[in-house]
Amino acid sequence: MEPRQKSKNVFFIALLFLCSMLFWLGSGQAAQAGSYPRVIAHGCGAIQGETVTNSQEALEQAIANGYQFIEVDMAFTSDGEIAMIHDWESSGSYYLGLGQNKAITCAQYQQCRVLNKYTPLTLETLADIVEAHPQVRIITDTKEDNLALLTAIRKQEPQLVGQIIPQIYQYSEYEAVKALGYDQIILTLYKMTDERDGNRIARFVQDHSIYAVTMSVDLARTGLAKTLQSYGIAVYMHTVNSLSQTMTALNAGAYGIYTDTLLPQEVTYPSWQYYLARSSDSSQQLSIELQQGQLRFNMRSPNAKGSVAYYIGEQLLVKGGINQVLKADLSAIATGAHTVTARIYNDKGAQVATKQYALWKDQSCVLLLAPECRYILEQFTTLGDFSAALQNQSQTVQDVARKSFFAKRGSAVYYHNGATGLYRSGNTLLPAIAADSQGNIYTSLYDTATALGASGVQMNGTTKAMEIIWQGKTCQAGITGTTRSYRSKIPVLQAKVQLYRNRAMAGGDLYQELTGRSFIQQDGYLILLPKGTVVTEAEQQQLLEIARQLYQ
Repeated sequence: MEPRQKSKNVFFIALLFLCSMLFWLGSGQAAQAGSYPRVIAHGCGAIQGETVTNSQEALEQAIANGYQFIEVDMAFTSDGEIAMIHDWESSGSYYLGLGQNKAITCAQYQQCRVLNKYTPLTLETLADIVEAHPQVRIITDTKEDNLALLTAIRKQEPQLVGQIIPQIYQYSEYEAVKALGYDQIILTLYKMTDERDGNRIARFVQDHSIYAVTMSVDLARTGLAKTLQSYGIAVYMHTVNSLSQTMTALNAGAYGIYTDTLLPQEVTYPSWQYYLARSSDSSQQLSIELQQGQLRFNMRSPNAKGSVAYYIGEQLLVKGGINQVLKADLSAIATGAHTVTARIYNDKGAQVATKQYALWKDQSCVLLLAPECRYILEQFTTLGDFSAALQNQSQTVQDVARKSFFAKRGSAVYYHNGATGLYRSGNTLLPAIAADSQGNIYTSLYDTATALGASGVQMNGTTKAMEIIWQGKTCQAGITGTTRSYRSKIPVLQAKVQLYRNRAMAGGDLYQELTGRSFIQQDGYLILLPKGTVVTEAEQQQLLEIARQLYQ
């Protein structure tokens, strides 16, 4: 071989090596991408909109949904067994319905139902499920003695060790955990609050062959993930539940995310760059949206080029540009449940992504859902037609009804000024409840108060009281069993608020005190009348009949 030719070959080999290294470094250990998932199910993943249940049903659903890496929270029972629960300090009361927030025995734990409907997950059941799915890896998380917990797993279910990736919370835990036989280990930073030196973290990771580093998404702007990425280290951020936040994480140097709700197929390139936003607020990713009249789509992406077409089956609904609100004709859609397919094209007309959403059409409105909220369709058969419900009633009652607010115990649907609305809590619906021994109906304070005209509703983090801004003035309401104190010189409402599934719920007496609107409550219905309205007994019965028609 001629020296010149040999020199050229060496140059091209070196160039190829350099390009390969740059690609590997830039993608967070992309050379091993097959063993690094983009998405990890957090707390066994959401089920029916409920997050961090760590239940058997959630684990099985996560596996069925295609998650291969699943984070599970673990804690010791009072008799030394392992329960899959976030912690005993708060989860015992909220998730298991215990009257106390302290550890119980394993037998007592197994007798519980998570949120009154799901099966508590034991270590033995976890081992059986995971053994049947060899592709699955369990990532441990505990608020207790990490080494003691990992030792107990090693002793009680040794065959499970090969499918476990433990998290460690301090550098000092590594040697002992490695000695137990765990090959792949994640360093998580949420307890290392003083460690933000990316170079020092990187040296530890490389010296000990740490599998990955996990950090809060709040650190996305610090540059820490970018530093670790430059060393070829896989970084995960938690907890990320929207595609817009996913973009922030990945652009900040994360390789993947821990998530409650995002499905594995959603977090794939380039799909994660596109997400359907609420038609009325492009900054909010759509999860559940009830639309009146005209169906509107709002596909968002940082890349404004290209187009999107929406189909039901092979029927084209509408096509147009990215980052534009597109309106579709509702008359062409049959009533009932449908799957809407969004086909996304780049500026050259090539299809680059496909996304699917659930749609449900009724006589008066359309419900549009992100894929992870499809389960909500199981709860809908029909919604009341407000105009039809007013028929056969007196004109006076019809006029009052058009300005009233209707709710029913057990329903997440409300009617206000003739329009339909939904009570929501994140990605799940929040039905009105009977919250006390008198059977008084309580509804979501935030949703109801804002629908009635409040400009702000939030809990004060210090006093643990609810603060409501009504007609430009702030007032506060106590939460039964939660409120610690009140802010001085701010009016306190006499009516109390109840907590249900960590959401503030209020009854007709609070709404009356807040707004001056009187109310009717009977047979599980709550009707807030227009301010200053007084109705006769006969008119009250007509309004209740309208409510029955709406919720039949």
